This record gives sequence, structure tokens and C-alpha cells, in this order.
Amino acid sequence: MGKYDGVLRATDEAGDAVRSVIKAYHGSPYDFDRFDASKIGTGEGNQAYGHGLYFAGEEDVAKHYRDTLSADNELPVPWPLSDEYAKTYQEFLSASSKSGEWSRLNPGYVKPADNPFNDALEKAVADWHDVRRRVDEAVKIPGKVYEVEIGHPEPSLLDLDASPNEQSPVVRRALERLGLVRPGPITPSNNLSGFAAIRRLAEDRSPAGAAKALLGEGVPGVRYLDGMSRWQKAGTRNYVMFPGTEDSIRILRKYAIPGAVGTGVASQYGEE
Repeated sequence: MGKYDGVLRATDEAGDAVRSVIKAYHGSPYDFDRFDASKIGTGEGNQAYGHGLYFAGEEDVAKHYRDTLSADNELPVPWPLSDEYAKTYQEFLSASSKSGEWSRLNPGYVKPADNPFNDALEKAVADWHDVRRRVDEAVKIPGKVYEVEIGHPEPSLLDLDASPNEQSPVVRRALERLGLVRPGPITPSNNLSGFAAIRRLAEDRSPAGAAKALLGEGVPGVRYLDGMSRWQKAGTRNYVMFPGTEDSIRILRKYAIPGAVGTGVASQYGEE
């Protein structure tokens, strides 16, 4: 079998074609017009989910990193708005914890609406989003949020939350060729999660070596459920694109305040 050629014609459970690109967001204290893998580590720096450029499927996650990583972390948020921000964030954390605990104790529930804490969680998220919007309007936020289009379909990425038989065929074959899982049926000793697989590869080759090895086998990055989705085991994801994929990342717009369009237009590519 040849190497991944950048085109993965996959289908979802309904048989519909999977989108060939990923829409995502990146929060940064820096202003740039192209993503640059040589800048990896100049942001948050811990690279906990792989060596690469980090993106979020949820815009507010990118805003959080933009705010946290900006040079002036003590934002001049006027009181009582700052107090309201802290309160709504704590309410979100509490509702998320209760919802997640119920999901853990009731693994057979069919849909989020079955969770008795779902309404409270949705309200907490909406309230927190509203306060964040008003904070952005009240102060000039340092840094930028970048809305991007990643030129790879989601199934081409290693799913850190999935077992080998839940990975796409492209990813499953890559794991086999790298010796991380054996061909054939999944057994308890052969059931390595995506996170365990990349961690083992990083221990053998270094984090950068793991990224290079996976990219060489046609896997351009990883995906994983973000903090707001992990408890419910579904929802929005974060993405890590390995060095060498920069030309597939297109900046659609960049802004400090929602709606403000910067110089990163559709024809430009993105830098961390």
C-alpha cells in the first residue's frame, strides 16, 4: 500500500461523504500571516497531546488560549464584569462536573438530553459565552484568534480517544506498520488507545520523532475531545497538526474582537 496522498474518501455512519477539510480556530498572543512549525513551543509550550500546531474546533477554546497566552494576562476587565466572568466560569465547571459524573455512572444513556444535568450545563455554557463576548467588547484583547481551514479530513487524523478498531483504515494501517498494534482482531493486549500509541512512539523516538513517523505513514496529525466534551464522550475536538502540514492550513480570518477581520484572508496561509 502506498503512502497517504492527502485524499481520504471516507463515509460516516449514515454513508455520507466526510468533509475533506476541518474548520478550526487557533488562539495566539502573536500576529502573523502564516503558520510556522519552527515556532512550536512558543505558545503554551507543554505539547501534551503531540508535537505540532494546536487548533480548537470550538471558538471559545481558542479565545481562552489567546487570552491566557497574551503578553498582558491581567486584562483590564472592569468590575463587576470581571466578577461575573469568574462566577459564570465556576458555574460552568460545576455543571460540567455534575454532568460528566452522571454520564460516568450511567454509561447506557442514549442521548445528552437523557442527562438530568444537561439543561444546567447548556445554560452555564451560554452564560459563560455571553460574558466572554461582553469582555471582548469592553476591553482590547491582546493577541488574535485565527479561524482556519485545515486541508485534511478528520478520519486521516489519529483519534487519541479511540481504540485501534475505531480508527479509520488509514490510521489503523499506519499503527500496524509502525508496530504499535498487530494486524487482525483486537485483543486486550492489542487494544492500544490513540493516546497510548503516540505516547509509546514518543518514548521510543521523541515527540518530534513520533510526529515525523506518523506523518511519513500518511497521518498528518491527531484529534481529541476538548475539555467541554470529554465527559460526555462526544462533541467538539481539538487538533494537532504535525510539522510539514503548514501549507495545508489556510487562514480565513484573524481578529481580536469577534467580527473584526485582519489581513489573514482566504488566500493566505498560517504560523504559531
